Amino acid sequence: MQSRQEPRRSVEPAVRRDVGPNRTHLAPDVARAHLLQRTIGNAATGLVLQRVTDVDRARWTAKRQRVVKVTPDGYAAAHGAAGVAALTREQLRDYLVMAFVDDLQMATGYAEVPADITAMETATLSLRQLGQAMQAMQPGAVVGAQADFLTGAVEDVNRILTGRANHETRYSVEPTGGYEHNSRNKKAMKTTWPDSEKMWETIGPALGTDFPAAATGVPRVAAQRPIGQLAWSSAKSMLPRPMLNLLFDVRFQLESGTLVDERTDTELAAQEKSPHAPGTLRSWHQDDSGRLGGTGIAPGTPAAVRTAVTTTEPLATDLHDHYDERSQSGAGSSVQNAATGPRGLAEYTGAGTNSEHFTKIVLDYVNKRVYLTLTHYQFWALADRSGTAEFWNLGTQNEAEAQGQMRARERQEGLDPGSATLMSPWIEITGM
Repeated sequence: MQSRQEPRRSVEPAVRRDVGPNRTHLAPDVARAHLLQRTIGNAATGLVLQRVTDVDRARWTAKRQRVVKVTPDGYAAAHGAAGVAALTREQLRDYLVMAFVDDLQMATGYAEVPADITAMETATLSLRQLGQAMQAMQPGAVVGAQADFLTGAVEDVNRILTGRANHETRYSVEPTGGYEHNSRNKKAMKTTWPDSEKMWETIGPALGTDFPAAATGVPRVAAQRPIGQLAWSSAKSMLPRPMLNLLFDVRFQLESGTLVDERTDTELAAQEKSPHAPGTLRSWHQDDSGRLGGTGIAPGTPAAVRTAVTTTEPLATDLHDHYDERSQSGAGSSVQNAATGPRGLAEYTGAGTNSEHFTKIVLDYVNKRVYLTLTHYQFWALADRSGTAEFWNLGTQNEAEAQGQMRARERQEGLDPGSATLMSPWIEITGM
């Protein structure tokens, strides 16, 4: 059995950047430089700034290395509840399934010292008792104080599993280290799509049943296609478990005070913009074409965007700052004017197949919206073939080309004109 690593302790920054005299209209590093230059002079400024930056990085590292990214109270806050005990039965069940049960089982396997073994045994017993009590509850009932143990239990799990990578476990189609998806109910959710072709083949009929006939998501630019919206309850019946885990963690990291970014230290140092592992932050998503809903922040200088983020959604400030320092502008065909900093949209490499090329997730961390593409930003169509929906990846980001390819395929396959509907490259996951 692999030995347990000692947990790395979080180090709080010596300088608060959201309150007091250092809160300015300037970018955080620029603001500190101005203040230090006025007080201690240029010679010492560089050394002090380096020390503060190192402290920030240590804080971000601690936030990144948590295995259970979504805390019970953070999840509760996202649902407007005062704490985990104020969640409804349905809300808590979703949290337990998505964030806790599988990781508890893994941590139990790694517990070695008596204190950790006892902690895992106690948490497992408390979970069993909670589950029995929830079965007897009426729909919508508040779970109460019997859920309070989860806060400490999550900390115990994270202590035992510190340093293990979620892209090898929670977000992986072939998890390592003894991790199991759906450990309590193997039939609960699909584990994986074997490849991209199988992904599209599988998702088509499911979307034909649960996807709204008329897309309702509003893009930033009116000329773009409306964004199809997929309810979280439906997503759980059609998306594979690794992708669901990643969607869940990405959405609720803000209230939990954690960071989802599975890049290695080497990739972070290089500001890697196209990492391959699921759950890795990518280049600054620009949305130059305006296909996604607007963040409400006009693209501008990094300092102006950060000020707007801090004012509008302070919970997102750490993610924004980490993204700003450790990523960079992309270089794809969709980039029209290279950004000089994040614009409120954090892009992640997706999960769920043996190749993550086509699956990407974008979090609007200002408005807390989650978007998913299964086609690497390319247009796709949903076609009706004798009452069964098919997913057609059209292989282009150009809408006119996509329209032409869709109509040509209708003719080639003998379908009536209008059998296929052109869709936005993006799907918004709602109701999480």
